[in-house]
Amino acid sequence: MEIAAMDRYPPIQLAWRQKVAAFWSIFWLPTIAWFFLVTVLPFDKVAAHPVAISWGGHLLFFLAQAMIIRRLIRKKYATFRVAVMRDGALAGPTLSGPEAAQVAMRVALPQILFLLLMSVLAGLLSRNPDPSVSKVLSTISLWGRILAIGPYSVQYALNATYRTFELQAFGQRYI
Repeated sequence: MEIAAMDRYPPIQLAWRQKVAAFWSIFWLPTIAWFFLVTVLPFDKVAAHPVAISWGGHLLFFLAQAMIIRRLIRKKYATFRVAVMRDGALAGPTLSGPEAAQVAMRVALPQILFLLLMSVLAGLLSRNPDPSVSKVLSTISLWGRILAIGPYSVQYALNATYRTFELQAFGQRYI
């Protein structure tokens, strides 16, 4: 479905799995870069500051995600497209740098709040000597981000009111 053909498709509210697909398209590449960074850096020398390392990694992740945020508009998803609307008309698959930054901030905000919540929870549970608690919390954090917070972040960005544009999903809604 090309931009010119999108006027044949109705505007839709994305189903949960469509939001997961949209989030995954801007999540997987920064995540792989983050994992690569973790394996390359000599963390044994900086292990004295795990919180700083963790938040530094998250900051790099969000910068990488911001750099590819335009993928939400450019990607041809199987059942939908996200288009840029200007003055109520389709405007093509482009966002300026400042516009992309606005979308990136909308996508990042729920994730940052979730990570803060998980950090507080990890701090509260850090006194527990059982290492399985840390593994469970890490797993919940990752899957919660992919399956709940990420889709919410996409919806939050789509519903946002921007000054010069809006985002709209078109296509077929699958439940």
